[in-house]
Amino acid sequence: SLRFSPRSASKNLVNYYKINYVHLLIGNLKGLEKLKLGNNQLTTLPESIGELKELNHLDLSGNQLNDLPKSIDQLTKLTHLALDYNQLSTFPTGIQKMNQLEELRFIHNQLESLPEWIGELTNLRGLSLEGNKLKSLPKSLTNLQQLEAMWLRRNPIPKSEIEELRKQLPKCRIKA
Repeated sequence: SLRFSPRSASKNLVNYYKINYVHLLIGNLKGLEKLKLGNNQLTTLPESIGELKELNHLDLSGNQLNDLPKSIDQLTKLTHLALDYNQLSTFPTGIQKMNQLEELRFIHNQLESLPEWIGELTNLRGLSLEGNKLKSLPKSLTNLQQLEAMWLRRNPIPKSEIEELRKQLPKCRIKA
C-alpha cells in the first residue's frame, strides 16, 4: 500500500510498506515530483511510470529490478535517480535522455560496463557506482566537468585508470 507524504500530498509519494508491484495507474499522478519506492520487492515497473513527467526525484533503491521500462526516457526532469541495491547488469539506455540529472546512484548492482554516452550527462554532480563489476571506465567521463564526487570502490578498475581520471577531473573527489 502507498501513502502520500503529509507535507505535500500532491507532489510526493512515499512508500512505507513492502510492496512487490506498482499499479499501472501510477501514471495518473501527473503532478508528482518525488517518488520513493525504495526497500521493497519490486521486480518490474509499469510503462506508465513514464507519464510522471514532473518527477525530479526517483528512488528505486533496495528492490530486485533487473531492468527499467523503456518509458523511463520520458522522465527528462529528473535531477536525482537512485537505483542502489538492485540487480541491474546493464546501464538503462533511457537514462541517456535525462540531461537534468545531478545525482545518479547505482551502488551494489551488477554493472560490468558504462556506456560512452554517460559523458553526455553534463549536469551530474554526484555519481555513485560502488560495488559493481566495472573493469574499466569510458573516456567520456572526462566530459563531466561539473562532477564533484564519484564513488568507485569495490570495482575491479585498474588503479592507473583511476589516477588518469583524477588528472582529467581535478575538481572531483574520486573515492576508489
